[in-house]
Amino acid sequence: MMQTMYRGGMQVTIYPEGHVGTSHVFLVGGWEPYEDVSARVELCYRKSHLLATFTISEPELRRMVTGCNQQVCEDSCAEVFLKVAGGDDYVNIETSASGAVHGAVGPDRHHRRFLDESVLKRIPVEVTVKEWSSQRAVWVLREDLDLAALGVVPEGTDLKGLRLQGNFYTCGDKLKKPIWLLWNQVDSLKPDFHRPDCFGDLLFM
Repeated sequence: MMQTMYRGGMQVTIYPEGHVGTSHVFLVGGWEPYEDVSARVELCYRKSHLLATFTISEPELRRMVTGCNQQVCEDSCAEVFLKVAGGDDYVNIETSASGAVHGAVGPDRHHRRFLDESVLKRIPVEVTVKEWSSQRAVWVLREDLDLAALGVVPEGTDLKGLRLQGNFYTCGDKLKKPIWLLWNQVDSLKPDFHRPDCFGDLLFM
């Protein structure tokens, strides 16, 4: 496992695509424990692209949202929040188990602007449902996030040697029993993913 604790929270070292051994992080309940939910994210990169593979097991699968920049968080959903270390604005990319993508940028929850749909529709997204019954669903989301196209880093940037900050989440606001899992812990009484002050470190080797 390539994730470690440091004084500010968690950090993960991310290696280039094809490196022997895959970096991965585990998501846990930040506001309540879940006995029947688990999630992990495998991470690697290629030039300016972050390649993320979520594997999520949960009691229910919801796939109702189909359009860009809709409320994908109401579905079974995986989310990536990223920013340059020390920067003000962060980008959030939220993807439903239906493959619908929501993306926005800004300094906090209340001051965000949607990313253009033409940008979001170019994100390669692959969703595979491995198991789906009345007791359990297991689904895998693979997405290729070009951080230059998304405005996280300048065009032409190679992620090698950079330190970004971010967090990974999975949620389902309208599941029969809503879930909220995360990588780096957030200091809030209620679920709140828009906390850049609680981001962990992503180190690209």
